[in-house]
Amino acid sequence: MEFKTHDPIVEKHGDSLKHATSAFIFLLIETSPQDLICSNELWSTDPVNPEVPNNQKRPLRGFESISPIPDRSSPSLYIRIQVWHFRHALVSFCEPFNVYQNKLEDLETIIQIPVTKTKYVPCHVMDINQSMADGQSEILKNLCRQEQIGDTSDTPDVCNISHYVQLVYSDLCTRELIEVGKRSCCIEVKAV
Repeated sequence: MEFKTHDPIVEKHGDSLKHATSAFIFLLIETSPQDLICSNELWSTDPVNPEVPNNQKRPLRGFESISPIPDRSSPSLYIRIQVWHFRHALVSFCEPFNVYQNKLEDLETIIQIPVTKTKYVPCHVMDINQSMADGQSEILKNLCRQEQIGDTSDTPDVCNISHYVQLVYSDLCTRELIEVGKRSCCIEVKAV
């Protein structure tokens, strides 16, 4: 949000931009806290961990690593989903194909997630710029403060989650900015 009318002060001598970053925390269904105790295992293969030899670090993966391997005898699931979406677009948005609307079957169900009411906790709005790596780090710290969770070596009176993995769901840029923050904070090991 940008407010055009403001009183300039020394700290903010003309910055009229205000950030309103919002967040909420929700419980994972069919997941126990023990399922998330794997931070040490992940760190032991993390590409930014300076104590792990390069040949033991897990490779960075992209979209191709989650694409199904095509089966030569029949079209892959990935192809079948693309075909369904193409057909759906044709019969829905191209008038000559509207006559085939009743022949379009439902999209193939792969793993159906049961409908469940999600319980969530809204967090306080934060005046933090989320488009920068340090802003993303500050958002995560702020959310931990709001929920009184963290590493007890940093703050003794919080619930210790140092052995747990934190799952974050956000826009596309968040992952990259969190990775930038991790890389900038990791210890560099120089060859002697």
